[in-house]
Amino acid sequence: MKFSSVTHLDFFKHTVYTRYLGISSLTTVLGLIALLAMIGPMPSLAQNATKLIYLSETSSIGVNDMAKYFQKDCPNTSFTTDKARNDYILEASESTSTVQNGSSEPQYVKTNDLVLFDRDHLLVRASSTSNLSNAVKDLCHAIKNSILIQVVDSQTMTESLDVRGVSGGSGVSGLVGTIVNDTTGRRTHTDNSILYVLANGERAILDCYERMKGCTPIGGGKYYAEFDGESIWVDFRMPLIHRYVRNHYVVSGGW
Repeated sequence: MKFSSVTHLDFFKHTVYTRYLGISSLTTVLGLIALLAMIGPMPSLAQNATKLIYLSETSSIGVNDMAKYFQKDCPNTSFTTDKARNDYILEASESTSTVQNGSSEPQYVKTNDLVLFDRDHLLVRASSTSNLSNAVKDLCHAIKNSILIQVVDSQTMTESLDVRGVSGGSGVSGLVGTIVNDTTGRRTHTDNSILYVLANGERAILDCYERMKGCTPIGGGKYYAEFDGESIWVDFRMPLIHRYVRNHYVVSGGW
């Protein structure tokens, strides 16, 4: 079968165009795959969402002073004046105390006390330092690394020591010739040695890592804890005296 010159030319153009479309389509697909590979998985909106902080009315440190440090150490936070719409509540106060060093003139020491709560007023982190920037770094670290744990049960150890005075005679305490006075002091220490907690959907045993002073006992309930992969720090406020305590634990097993 013979083709005229016009028909033959049209057939040649059609063949070239068809092959071009195939190559173009393939190139587009490969380019799209390469582009997606370079971009990687898209971060979720929750990870990049700005956390809103409400500065409480009792705070003596201004919001402008606080904001500049927070923007430096945790830029995904912002201060809001809307009390009903926030992720955290911050109490920031400044106090001055007098320190007497021997016979020299008394020195005045400034302390910045920052306490961060979640929207339900559950303690996240408390920090008290002379440097405001360092205190904010502590809070930002908690915002980035805190997990919510639930204390289900615990084990405590209590040690008591009676301190007695000895007088009279020349013997050694406890021997004949000595007089033991009435008890002059009794020291009792209770250590929260083991915690049984639920954390990230898992059952974990936390062992107190404060070998010198022990861990202050905490009751059952929910707490924020900073987790670095091996160690866990738990902040809470002691009842009645309202002193903030920070315990250090290590994960020692499951239950």
